Amino acid sequence: MKKYRAWILIALLLAGTAGLFLWNRVTAYLESEEFRRTLEEFVSGKLNAAAELEPLHWNGSAVESASLSLSGSPDSRLRSMEARNLRVRMDWSALLSGAWRVEEFLVDRLRAEFGEGNETTKSSAPLSMKEVALLPTKFELGATLISQADLDFGDIEITGAELEIQPAGTGWKVHGEGGEFTCSHLPPMAIESFQAAWADGKTTIHSSALRLGAAGKISASGKWPGAVDFEWANVSPGDLLGKDWSQKLDGQLAGSARLESGVAKGRFEWSDGRVRGFGILKQAAMISGRTEFQNLPISKATGDFEVRGGSYDFRNVVVDSPGLLRVTGHVSISSQRALKGELQLGLSPSLIQGLDGVLAKVFTRQENGFVWASVTVGGTLDAPTENLSGRLASAVGEAAMDAVKPVLQAVPEPARKAVDETINTLFDILGR
Repeated sequence: MKKYRAWILIALLLAGTAGLFLWNRVTAYLESEEFRRTLEEFVSGKLNAAAELEPLHWNGSAVESASLSLSGSPDSRLRSMEARNLRVRMDWSALLSGAWRVEEFLVDRLRAEFGEGNETTKSSAPLSMKEVALLPTKFELGATLISQADLDFGDIEITGAELEIQPAGTGWKVHGEGGEFTCSHLPPMAIESFQAAWADGKTTIHSSALRLGAAGKISASGKWPGAVDFEWANVSPGDLLGKDWSQKLDGQLAGSARLESGVAKGRFEWSDGRVRGFGILKQAAMISGRTEFQNLPISKATGDFEVRGGSYDFRNVVVDSPGLLRVTGHVSISSQRALKGELQLGLSPSLIQGLDGVLAKVFTRQENGFVWASVTVGGTLDAPTENLSGRLASAVGEAAMDAVKPVLQAVPEPARKAVDETINTLFDILGR
């Protein structure tokens, strides 16, 4: 019995020694230049890009490398990628089933740039393990976890996002949280979460939840290259247009748009808003005697828009302020912030009671319950101009002239010349 136990102990010692020897060979091989080059070839084949991996080192049960960089070929949609501080956790039990299985691939920082191309992935040959003949040649990749990723797709960019990437057939599934989403001609938006996939040369956004400002909610879905659709609600005009406009406009914006080939087309709706801080509103309040014009309420405004090359074009615009006015027409804003537009301004007839003689000179058309005047808009977004104020001032001056004509008839001839000169000076000041 003792002799039998001794043989068992010797067998265990031999097995342990053999296992330790094999493990040392495995670890030595995994840190070798040959294995590093093998991994570079494998990654290059998978992503159709030239890979460069810094030397591998063991740290406990994980393998680490300082960086992995990729340079895309002419037919690859992946232009470049650089990953920093890589840590690979292996599932060593998979060796028994004949595979190298990466349980988790951890990356501290990743930067990738994507462009136009016809191919992103291709099949690659199995890993070659000539050094250690007993080792598997099959390689399996599990989840890739990226603490901070910056992805540049040209018109669309994601920065500072936390990503989880899983293999899916010939492509990848991506779940992201945090960071910022930027798109041509729009302000940066905070990322709450998104689900996407990358396969067959296309990035597909299945769903996303973005935030603009305190309450604005935006979602995006679609394919790149191709078309990406956006929807938004509860967006503040100031958050969309910039801090300067937050002092002039408030309310809530909603709408939808499609971004395709660098051009965004869509429709907007603005509700429960107010407009203030424009000179023409102060003038309207003075002429009409209605102080509401200085803080003009907007029940609803709608329109179509197109954004192309940094220029904005708004058409079919309709703005309603119940009991006060309606505005229709179109306005464009160039990439240099120049304004150009033709609008129709309709006033409620109740506003011109007692002022018919003044406003009839400017508001010459009556239709759909409003009296209308044409307005030409110009200047810049920072210093807008319009041609209505001057016409209103001139109309006030002419009305004043009509009022004093009877008095002028009674002025003696020697004094009339001085009175005429005084009135002409006043007209010049009013902008006749």
